[in-house]
Amino acid sequence: MTASSDNPTHAVTPTVPVALAWRWLRQVAALTRDDSFDGTVVDGHRRLEVDAGGGWRCSHPVDEEAAQLLSIWLPWCTTSVRRGPCVIAQLGQSLDGRIATVTGASHYVTGKQSLVHLHRMRALVDAVVVGAGTVDADDPQLTVRHVEGDNPLRVVLDPRGGYRPIATSSASRRRRPGISSTRASGATGSRRMSASRRCRRRRRASIPRGFWRCWPSRVIVGS
Repeated sequence: MTASSDNPTHAVTPTVPVALAWRWLRQVAALTRDDSFDGTVVDGHRRLEVDAGGGWRCSHPVDEEAAQLLSIWLPWCTTSVRRGPCVIAQLGQSLDGRIATVTGASHYVTGKQSLVHLHRMRALVDAVVVGAGTVDADDPQLTVRHVEGDNPLRVVLDPRGGYRPIATSSASRRRRPGISSTRASGATGSRRMSASRRCRRRRRASIPRGFWRCWPSRVIVGS
């Protein structure tokens, strides 16, 4: 992977700030998802060229933080989804390797920068997948709040069928809908098919018409 700009950093030309780099990343992700990315994004006189592996070259100097952002996320954004969904696992942990305190509290073992990173990840995927236990324990919003971007579809894996709606606060009305995927323990044959049909009906009821057939191409496993 390569990363460079055509102009030296001391040249008197407009630089590429973090806000523009983030906007480019979202654009590349969306175009790649639609299989219409031609390797170039343009903003005025500033031009970003991206290769198939996520390496990039910019026509103008790029701020250090913006360059780091492009180098981290362009390989993910340009990954082809033709052969199937792309999945990225995520967890937040402390410097000593813990994902929660000894009492189970996990709000928060990371800091603000980690939350921004997490929300950028959410904005660059189609769906975020969590277990029903996480919903019960943390009542997560699973939304994009610390950066500009769209909220992902929220998917709850619920093998015991005890799912309750994510985040019952009034703000939930502004979020993307969710899917609850359930299967009874030991279910086989017709029982499994029956569970699948129930899940399909739930999708139809909770997601805008036609959306339930559009399977996510990029997914986060974890909150």
